[in-house]
Amino acid sequence: MKYPVISFLLASTLFANSIFAQKLTLVKAASFAETDNTQKYFVCYDRDVLQPISDSMFKSGNPKYIWVDLLMDGYISEGDNRWHNLHLYLYESTVNDSMIPLAVQIAYVEKWKNFVASLNEPHYDYGYYHFDLHNGIDGQMIFNPESDFRKVNKAELKRLHLAYRGELRLYKELVKDGLASMDKALDLEFSSKGFYVHGKRLNYEQRIKYMALLEEEYGHNYYNDHSSMAHGALAENTLGMEIAELEEKINNAAQKTNQ
Repeated sequence: MKYPVISFLLASTLFANSIFAQKLTLVKAASFAETDNTQKYFVCYDRDVLQPISDSMFKSGNPKYIWVDLLMDGYISEGDNRWHNLHLYLYESTVNDSMIPLAVQIAYVEKWKNFVASLNEPHYDYGYYHFDLHNGIDGQMIFNPESDFRKVNKAELKRLHLAYRGELRLYKELVKDGLASMDKALDLEFSSKGFYVHGKRLNYEQRIKYMALLEEEYGHNYYNDHSSMAHGALAENTLGMEIAELEEKINNAAQKTNQ
């Protein structure tokens, strides 16, 4: 079946100045691709084929379910090789000039709220989430259960601010090991140059332990995978205060899930 490029997809030179993006109240999206004036056709999958995959990804804690939903609803196209960007807002703004009906936007937001609740994670403080998908979406990604697309990616969860429990575990472990103090603001820097907490370099055994913890919780070990992380000290915000705030957020999220 022929399937045209529709909705918020665009054809524009990658990184060019002329970029079009819809302004959406709750969902904003844009896609970037090399300019191509030729006719393009795409595969159209039936909803009853895609819905079980979306449901399975949702239940397994994979946020990429949202791309399957967008494909299923006709807002992105299979095989278009585009770079898709999606911004999802939890709160309605005063202006809505989207081509996507407001009721559909709200449905996407409500489903996302349910997804976050299923992880027992609190919502990001700033109330919005940014998703991106490089090189578009294709059938092999969707239908192969072993594809990276179908697997839960801890690094992606961290980027989407869905790793508060991992953050709490890290902080408590630092206190337990005597590397950080509850009554002092946390200052740490983890990178290929070494792991430092309050300016003190962790020894080999300590670094190996935290590399494993971070890999498990964040999907990066922050030492030999070209990643780094830092936490600057703010005198008015002790580690004890941060831990208490995280525990409150996580407990509140768990209570809402159990209601």
